[in-house]
Amino acid sequence: MHCIRKDRRSVALRTVVVPMLVCIVKIPPSRMLEGIDLRPYRLRRSEIRELPRPLADVLIEWGYAEICADRRRPGNPRIPPKSRTP
Repeated sequence: MHCIRKDRRSVALRTVVVPMLVCIVKIPPSRMLEGIDLRPYRLRRSEIRELPRPLADVLIEWGYAEICADRRRPGNPRIPPKSRTP
């Protein structure tokens, strides 16, 4: 009979939500979309936003947003400049 020892250290798992840069094409007519509350995001039409991936995916699928290639647009204060690492 063999004994198998397992390490019993607890491992903390972290969920990382990767943001996605999107251009808001139009605003959803309701405050909820696919079970996601949109009120905290205060979306505005023609705005470039960095949003959490699940929300960005839903907005793109429903036609409310498009993937945005540009990082910055003059006059859009909601997106901080991409930080440069030395």
